[in-house]
Amino acid sequence: MSRFQQIAIRSTFIALICHTFLSCHEMNKTTTNLEITWQRIPTDGLTGNLQKGVSASYAAICHDKLLVAGGCNFPNKLGFEGGVKVYYDDIVMMDTTILDKWTHVGKLPKPAAYGVSIRLSSNETLWIGGNTGNESLKNVYSVSLQRSGEPKLDSLPFLPATMDNFAGCAIENSVFVGGGNVNDKPSNDFYS
Repeated sequence: MSRFQQIAIRSTFIALICHTFLSCHEMNKTTTNLEITWQRIPTDGLTGNLQKGVSASYAAICHDKLLVAGGCNFPNKLGFEGGVKVYYDDIVMMDTTILDKWTHVGKLPKPAAYGVSIRLSSNETLWIGGNTGNESLKNVYSVSLQRSGEPKLDSLPFLPATMDNFAGCAIENSVFVGGGNVNDKPSNDFYS
């Protein structure tokens, strides 16, 4: 079985567990029909290689602000054409009430992608793990907006292992992460 297949199976397993927990938690709540309307968000305000788009970034909604951080892309030519993947440390923000333009508001401690973002409240999201292209990470940050509107990253205790390309969710007062790569190997390890 290929590494990709192992990762896919383990990520599906983790997603299924998270879905099961959430389903059990939501069983006693009334459900409504959800209507979704998609619209393209402008790229105004993005500079340099961020204009080309990034994948595997961290994201957060803090109050009415969308924060996107890190991520990676192949800015000069595609990977299958021999392009080199570049990782970013930029944090950009957009006001979701007007969706007009992105503003550069900060930097991650180091360029990173492939972590997990877990929203805890209207003004707090966790950015967990990931990798830099050279190393996998065990960092955990609490992300919130200060009164000034600037993002604040507070370091929390490290994960017990490095993790990237994994899944995560929060249920009540517990955070769950697992699957993906743990200590640089495909894994079905799960932590809370």
